[in-house]
Amino acid sequence: MWSGYIPSSLDVSPGVRVLDGSHPWGGGTRTIAGRESTGVPREAGANGPIYQEFYHDAQGALEHFKIHPNGDAIGALHHPDVGDFDLTGDIAAKLRNQHPEVLGDLQGFISKLKKISESPNRIVLASDSRQQRAAVRLDYDGAAKRWLLTAYDKGARRPTGETTDAPGSLGSGEGTNAPPGRPPVPPSL
Repeated sequence: MWSGYIPSSLDVSPGVRVLDGSHPWGGGTRTIAGRESTGVPREAGANGPIYQEFYHDAQGALEHFKIHPNGDAIGALHHPDVGDFDLTGDIAAKLRNQHPEVLGDLQGFISKLKKISESPNRIVLASDSRQQRAAVRLDYDGAAKRWLLTAYDKGARRPTGETTDAPGSLGSGEGTNAPPGRPPVPPSL
């Protein structure tokens, strides 16, 4: 995992933290693309840059991932039965493409759901009618990590009358539900 310094003379993408030398450990605070940075070197994970600045800010993370599709927004979401969990850039893209009905207020959508099941690798949340659902994975490549796998409203209809469920999604009842670029994960619902 890379954790080196980015020289402040480099032109960096919005939201990337850079160090300006004003902090005793070589950091400081700079504002990049309207966000204040603590000057802590950006870490990279399996999904790309790790964004701490979107803690409990799912809408901010969704907006960021429209421009910068890679990365991991740590603790962007929260549910009382799950705790804090992450939103990844690839899942944000999946929601935009397959389940846009949840994007207006993703945290609000998640907050209205109740835990209906838990297995060693995921927690499933659903509305009383079971029409609105979300799944939170509890590991990532074998390491403990809580992250949103999917969220959708089965009642949402496209103009053609079809649901937004895509083959392989948790709502479709077929295939797998692995994030893009990952090996298939058998459904456990």
